[in-house]
Amino acid sequence: MDRPRAEPAPILRVEGVVRRFGPVAAVDGVSLELRRGEVFSLLGGSGSGKSTLLRVIAGFETPDEGRIEIDGQDMTGVPPYERPVNMMFQSYALFPHMTVERNVAFGLVQEGRPRAEIHTRVAEALELVQLQDYGRRRPHQLSGGQRQRVALARALVKRPKILLLDEPLAALDRKLRERTQFELVTIQEQVGITFLIVTHDQEEAMTMSSRIGVMDRGRIMQVGTPLQVYEHPQSRFVADFIGMANLFDGAVEAAAGDVVMMRCTDFAGALSAVGQGEWQPGQPVTMAVRPEKITIGRAEPHARVNRAFGTIRDIAYLGDQFIYHVETPEGRRLAATRPNLRLADEPPFTWEEAVWLSWSAENAVLVAP
Repeated sequence: MDRPRAEPAPILRVEGVVRRFGPVAAVDGVSLELRRGEVFSLLGGSGSGKSTLLRVIAGFETPDEGRIEIDGQDMTGVPPYERPVNMMFQSYALFPHMTVERNVAFGLVQEGRPRAEIHTRVAEALELVQLQDYGRRRPHQLSGGQRQRVALARALVKRPKILLLDEPLAALDRKLRERTQFELVTIQEQVGITFLIVTHDQEEAMTMSSRIGVMDRGRIMQVGTPLQVYEHPQSRFVADFIGMANLFDGAVEAAAGDVVMMRCTDFAGALSAVGQGEWQPGQPVTMAVRPEKITIGRAEPHARVNRAFGTIRDIAYLGDQFIYHVETPEGRRLAATRPNLRLADEPPFTWEEAVWLSWSAENAVLVAP
């Protein structure tokens, strides 16, 4: 019989880290582990603590409590320049008077590496980011995407164990940002270095990450794969923060087997969900339903639960889909999307049209309010 394989030790371990600024805890008791070779994103809004946590890991901030361990070594008291990490800043921070080659080589020169080694490693780094023909140029002669790749080459050339990226694509336009997301993942797969990305861009985190840590008010609210945090949020905050969600606040009416019935405080219809864990009658609960899980039509649904009648008040056309905002008789608005599968001059439904919405119990998620 084969012995069970031991899980490899994490490359990064954050244990109970707290970082206060006066009475405010910007990072509030965070514990986290990163696996070797993964792309992990810290996702959160402004003020959630994600950048402060990144700076604590990098050594630019000293935690008031807790500890950081990188590749099995305690980083307490270790200055930033001695930690096996490198950081890529949002502004790129390139030296304008230096060529691309000298920018990339800067860290190696500071370490006193032999000239031949510097030349070889810089050439390898520039080839990795497809800038091998731009070594003699200066930053002002490059596009925004090229400057971003120079900053990436400079960070990778020192071969860190973890690369920390602070909003790395924020300065790029949408089209270039989308292309660069895939380029970064491809480069990460080639070098095998663990990437820790801080971002407020949900699409960026979902596209690039093997796992995501959702932050709010200095705490990690949920860690999981992009699919897990989107399809199976563990709190009302995560359900509301990630993507779009229709939220129904109420209480459990009955629970039998894996079927949970609930009543909503501002919605007249009956609601049900399947396979949502242990719930007791009277317990406060929130149901989350993604807009793409809702069917919109003119005919009344056969099911007597998980349905709503209303009037279309707003329509958003996004090219690949339509988003309909439907107002119910109770005055609440529900969002439903419909994919754009054929060429059309007009949306399938129009403003002020009466429609029915419906969704299955299997597509409804129950979370604590």
